[in-house]
Amino acid sequence: MENHTCLSFCSDVELVNISNQKATLKKDNQLISIALQFSSINWVLRNLSAGIDFHHLEETVLDQSGPGGLAYFYTLFKLLCDSRLVNLKLIIGDDTVAIAYPMSRRFDYSNDQFSPNKQYFLEECICIYPDDNTLVLECPPAWVRLSIRNERIFQELSQFSTTINQGSNTISKPGCDTESVVNNFLLRIGIIHKSDSYAAGKGKDLTMYETMFHLHTHKTPFAHNVGAYILGDNSSPNDNPSPPFKDPMSDTCIHLSNIIRQTDQQSDTGFFDVLNKRKTIRTGSSQPISLSELALFLYRSFNNKDIKEKNGDILFRRPYPSGGARQELEIYVLANDVDKLDRGIYHYSSEKQALYILNKNEQLIDEYILDAVSVMGGEAPPPNALLLMATRIRRLTTAYRGLSYRISLMNAGAALQTMYLIATAMKLAPCAIGSANTQLFELATGVEPFDELPIGGFALSRTIAQ
Repeated sequence: MENHTCLSFCSDVELVNISNQKATLKKDNQLISIALQFSSINWVLRNLSAGIDFHHLEETVLDQSGPGGLAYFYTLFKLLCDSRLVNLKLIIGDDTVAIAYPMSRRFDYSNDQFSPNKQYFLEECICIYPDDNTLVLECPPAWVRLSIRNERIFQELSQFSTTINQGSNTISKPGCDTESVVNNFLLRIGIIHKSDSYAAGKGKDLTMYETMFHLHTHKTPFAHNVGAYILGDNSSPNDNPSPPFKDPMSDTCIHLSNIIRQTDQQSDTGFFDVLNKRKTIRTGSSQPISLSELALFLYRSFNNKDIKEKNGDILFRRPYPSGGARQELEIYVLANDVDKLDRGIYHYSSEKQALYILNKNEQLIDEYILDAVSVMGGEAPPPNALLLMATRIRRLTTAYRGLSYRISLMNAGAALQTMYLIATAMKLAPCAIGSANTQLFELATGVEPFDELPIGGFALSRTIAQ
């Protein structure tokens, strides 16, 4: 076939072993087992290293295993996408002109056909950047990263406007209908949409820049090098780091040390003593914290007060400042080692002052804890509890629109400092976690992506007795 879409394993994926019942794949030194219920699926996995035309693959599975086998293949395809094991190559003639890398099980490869009689829309949230000898197009709403290998294809893409009509994106290539092939491919991987099915979708409360910032600064499929950097590694991220303190910027100096010392002796030092002792403690005690300690910590950090209605909206205050008193932050508690509380993932309701169990999957909890420990530097023991912070951005967008994500990050910083001070006053061991794993958060809470954005975490443990 001259022009087609080919499904294949990514270059870093190896088929280690395959039998009639199970296949084992290897990626990044991790083994992934796949149950094989149909002989046609066995055939698919054996041939994915070389690549299979997607349409031919569907026809073969349907012919050999019927509708049940085809349904199982689509389930398997979602699994392969979620683990980022496969890609889809657009082949025109003898050339691979583009490669689509599905980034999540939410990626959808449709069978839609591009029609010259319909209006189409380009997905608004798209980022394009160079990578070696290719250009990469990322489209988070479609959960796909597209590597463009053909300059003429990119030139065509760069001419796309919000509305795409037949004739506005013509590319000529001798011997093939490039325009139709490219448009079909873009439509099927979700980068363009039919006008009659296009809707404001998830993430539209964020600008393109905010969406990309969120996805590239947290643990998402689109992120690179997110996590703690361990000093001593031969490959330094910055060969010329900034000094810890700036040199004096003028010759005129007013010393404040004596003034501060005299004033501090005359004031109530209770709060300032806590503020001065505040620090990150990554290594906590082997003893669990108690449920009463956790409850008191949550109440002191997130209790609601001065609740009032204004212009049809409910506003209230908490111990930390929040833009417009809209309080968009939600807290989830991963209880790892809390006395009198089952190990699990809970939603904390500040309204009801209650914990609602969401998930008790031990494997997921262990994975979340390991992920948090890696962000904390990789050497810290597992915390007693892990607080997951997420933002319901729509609580802000009705008032602040384009400022909403920025304001939410500022609110999160204020909340983290409040938690630090309360933990210090309660003699607990606190450690802020600046990253968030969006995939684990979705699996743990069941919250849809972009309905709530995980933006950080907070490890809490009992301190080691001095």
